[in-house]
Amino acid sequence: MKIRKVAVILAAIFCGLFALVWGAWLIAVPSGLITGKLSEALQESKVRVEFDNFRKGLFYNIKADGLRVSSAAGGDDIVYLEDLRAGLNVPSVFRLSPCLDFSALLSGGDITGRAGSDGSLIINASGVDIAGLGIESFITGLKSGGEASFYLDTVDGEGEAKLHVNGMSFLPYSYMGFTLPLDVLKNARAMLMMSSGIVTVKSAVIEGDGIYSRAKGTIGGGNIDILIELMPSEFFESSQPYFGMLQRFRVTKGLYEIPVRRPY
Repeated sequence: MKIRKVAVILAAIFCGLFALVWGAWLIAVPSGLITGKLSEALQESKVRVEFDNFRKGLFYNIKADGLRVSSAAGGDDIVYLEDLRAGLNVPSVFRLSPCLDFSALLSGGDITGRAGSDGSLIINASGVDIAGLGIESFITGLKSGGEASFYLDTVDGEGEAKLHVNGMSFLPYSYMGFTLPLDVLKNARAMLMMSSGIVTVKSAVIEGDGIYSRAKGTIGGGNIDILIELMPSEFFESSQPYFGMLQRFRVTKGLYEIPVRRPY
């Protein structure tokens, strides 16, 4: 999922920024060294970063007009942050628990958050236009729109994440000879819990005209164990030919349960 990938990359970026800002007095460290170290820190994520007009200020403050994140193998941008600002939270120093506050713009939306020396990370994003996230480059031919918000609260990679997408505007998508009516999908929301390397999908819901879908389960440890429930209206079910391929998953009228269990 592209939005989940963006969230993971954002977490890596801001954790990397905190390590750099707290680890050295910026007045004494060249800007090129800072940006280079951040690039090295993101190598495990197989991405590369480029800053537009990066500059450092007094007392652990940094700014950049833009931060471009792309695949290390080349290709289109994965995410582009504008007006990136980060700085030390002064009161946190006196509490002996230093934190870095940050903000940026992403696809027309706002991102704010805080990274702490205790391994904590909070990211809030709202008003993000998913059409600007380049999903069509991730899934060829898929066009999308809508406004997304997400919330991430973790300590050492363990915690929770929430995602909401309202006013989705997908176009129908052709797949394996079928035209999937993605244009009927309108809203989505999900809540994830992360612990010991396992992501638990507490709830994930997609709603649309004549269709309601939800999922729950776990991902991690080399395995996927997810149960997807589809609840189409009678008209929607009869008008979509691909439901004929799902008859073995039909539990009762208007309910399909599709287990997704496999190693990865």
